[in-house]
Amino acid sequence: MSAGLEKAIRGAVWITAASMSLTVSGVVFWVAAAALAGKWGLGSTAYEVGAANTAAALLNLGLAQYTLRFVKSERGKALATALLASLLLGASAAAVLYKLGMQWAPLIALATLVGHVATGALIAVDAAKAYFVAAALASAAKVGLLAALPPAAAFASSTAIFATFAVGYAVRKVGLSKPSDWRTFLAAGVSNYMNNFSISLATSLGVVVVAATGNVEQAGLLYLVATATMALATISTAMATASVPVMVEKGVSLVEKGARIATALNTPIAVAAAGLSPTLMTLLGRQYAADYPALLAATPSVVLITAVALATARYNVEKRWASLAVLGLLSTISVATSTALLAGYGVTGPGLALSAGLLPPFLLYLRDLPKRPFLVSLAAVAVLGPLALYTGPAGTAAAILASVAVIHLSGIFKTHEYLALAKTVLGR
Repeated sequence: MSAGLEKAIRGAVWITAASMSLTVSGVVFWVAAAALAGKWGLGSTAYEVGAANTAAALLNLGLAQYTLRFVKSERGKALATALLASLLLGASAAAVLYKLGMQWAPLIALATLVGHVATGALIAVDAAKAYFVAAALASAAKVGLLAALPPAAAFASSTAIFATFAVGYAVRKVGLSKPSDWRTFLAAGVSNYMNNFSISLATSLGVVVVAATGNVEQAGLLYLVATATMALATISTAMATASVPVMVEKGVSLVEKGARIATALNTPIAVAAAGLSPTLMTLLGRQYAADYPALLAATPSVVLITAVALATARYNVEKRWASLAVLGLLSTISVATSTALLAGYGVTGPGLALSAGLLPPFLLYLRDLPKRPFLVSLAAVAVLGPLALYTGPAGTAAAILASVAVIHLSGIFKTHEYLALAKTVLGR
């Protein structure tokens, strides 16, 4: 396994660990906040956090993508440019939120935007472990500070802790120079704008449309299934993110290797999720136990999301700004339209909506990716997923092994390579 590939894999491991830390602490935080502050306190906290996140998303001009792509080559110039931009954008968001009478949302929005810059920079200079440390510190603070502070204050403080630690370490590692090249920053930012939240924004739009037509329960199911699908694809999307600085240095040939590894992992994960969909839906809420067909129908999305993530990574490395912009816009329109039309129909509607919505961008941008790994993976998930579900636990185990065999026999990823991958992850 090449040094560049090992670097990308180890970076992906730390990115995944950071994401899991933030996700788990988020669940614990909201449960604890509800118990400590009651419905009113929880509602006011959600209002401030939601407003801050919305403002940060609307003003995020590809901050993480810019530092991820350019800090490797431009070092302190790129970091200073992005930091200055994030401070200006964050200050604008904070001013508006303050004018609206919010107490903690201004700090959350500012720290979130600055944190995006630091996250991309840390991954770019092979310091993804520091990103995990920042996330772990913020996660511990988010829950621990509830003992002394109101929920909104605890959330804001944890966000500030993450930004402070991450920026401090990034500056120490990279340094700062005179900001420059604002044209490239704007080109990268505008091109990545829709990709920042294309799937989540499109799903949210679909949720609003479905709920507005009276299918409130289906809207909630759509949101849960979309969240679960994104979680299942976390490892592969982290791999795509970690590969950007490596491709800047080594070239885009890493896309082919990344596709092989991503499909080798995604295929058994998606098949397992299909077979265990009743259990997974029960974990999301007992009232959703009978809605497992929605998750089954969404499992092909795990493969589709990974392909879109790898295409995004490649276009950023190659500075194909127009392709990036089209990808983000197409993904948003396709998923939003699909969820609005399909999510309200039947128990499989939400899952089918996600898979159908992601198919057009997948097919369009597959031309710039290795086709065989993704097509084989998609076929394996489509066939073996339902078999796993309807043959019970033993059938699920057999289907998972069969998916690995399909990947092996097709020459995409040999079984002995899983051991080499495990050794790389463990650092041995």
